[in-house]
Amino acid sequence: MAEAIITTAFLISLGMILSLLFTNGRLLPGIVALLLLIKILTSPLDSIHQEAGVSIYLCFAITCGGALRNHSNPESWKKVNGWSGLITSLILIVHYPKEGIVEMVQVYSIQQSILQIASNLLVGVVLILTLTGYGSEKEWAPSLASILMIPITFESPILYSALLLPTLWLFEGKIDSKLGVGDRRSIAMGLTILIGISIMFLLTKVLVSTVPRIGDGYGADAVSLWLTLGISVTGLIGMMLPQFGFDWMARPESWGWRNGLAIGPMLLTLQTDLAIVAMPGVWLAILVSITGPLVLEKKPAKRV
Repeated sequence: MAEAIITTAFLISLGMILSLLFTNGRLLPGIVALLLLIKILTSPLDSIHQEAGVSIYLCFAITCGGALRNHSNPESWKKVNGWSGLITSLILIVHYPKEGIVEMVQVYSIQQSILQIASNLLVGVVLILTLTGYGSEKEWAPSLASILMIPITFESPILYSALLLPTLWLFEGKIDSKLGVGDRRSIAMGLTILIGISIMFLLTKVLVSTVPRIGDGYGADAVSLWLTLGISVTGLIGMMLPQFGFDWMARPESWGWRNGLAIGPMLLTLQTDLAIVAMPGVWLAILVSITGPLVLEKKPAKRV
């Protein structure tokens, strides 16, 4: 991120996250979008076929969608700033290379470039709109829209995790409405967490062992343990969110655990490119946490 415009956009995206602590900040996504638009206009059209170009277009779409969302629904600006700032800053620091946009040897047609630009802009706009509740009055719409974006999106745990979150929230709401005041709540939560961690480790080990530079020996054990530990820590941090007012779900600690796991691969990309191999285990662990209470909790006996 040696270029001044990209560095400035990255710093402002961090400011978008910090704006959650203040009462002003609705204009920040628009400022980042304007900076990235300048970069787009000064870059060749075929830059979209590079990782740097994809990063710029995605971040532009996310922040532009965030700015429009802040204008149309000012009450949700903190949610918009939080998600757009987090995802934009992660994409820029992880996927925008130090050398920036370079001259390409391979030649692409204008039609290929425009199609690629359109798909990335669509992914970015849909991502931020679904994360911030746009269309939530239509129950399945945000989840379906985000799922449809996965096949055409840039291969990244950051984007995959973000696009899967609306589906997680949908099924959480469905299960949450069926949970009453059951007995053995703490036992059910503890068991689902232990089972989830075990699944994450075992499945991650299987997938990590297929990576040529790791192999299937002690290296696979060490890497799998490290990945599982890193993601589990984000889940445990998420369990503390009810202490800060995030307690509207029937099982708020389990809700925090699941959402912490979901964003774990996103944050882990800051350290390793292997975060993507942990995602299948993460989402199986989330599934166990969602469905576990229905099986393990015991309904209280009716009083006579």
